[in-house]
Amino acid sequence: MRVVSHAADYDRPCRTASNHGHRARHPWFLPRNLLSRRGVALPLLQPLAPVFTATGEVTFYLPPGTWTHLLTGERVAGGAWRTEVHGFDSLPLYVRPGAVLPWGAREDRPDYDYLDELALRVFPGGAGIASVTVTTPDGRVDTFEVDRAAVTEKE
Repeated sequence: MRVVSHAADYDRPCRTASNHGHRARHPWFLPRNLLSRRGVALPLLQPLAPVFTATGEVTFYLPPGTWTHLLTGERVAGGAWRTEVHGFDSLPLYVRPGAVLPWGAREDRPDYDYLDELALRVFPGGAGIASVTVTTPDGRVDTFEVDRAAVTEKE
């Protein structure tokens, strides 16, 4: 297993930003247990999920803090509505500071041994120990602990 410092197939919105103390019109959070216990990514779209439009322009709310784009590593300030252009090959998918995400080695199929060549992606801004549990398709479970303070950033 590798620990990498840098920094879903889930289309049903689960939690509104107002449940987390944020005032926003239509933002939605992925559930806290989808990828990490700390809450992970944020496809907050307004109106809900119009990513594939003729112009590709999407507007979404990003709660306060510094967020990291999951796919590009770009860091942006939250606490405001953002407008970005996305296509079929990109999404407005941001990760909370300090999140630790299990990152599988395969991209060609969903049914493989998730523990084989597993990488843990640790995103900037965290402190303390993070615990990540990975369950394989055959039911095996393994838990990893990462000291986020001991991880250095990639240059």
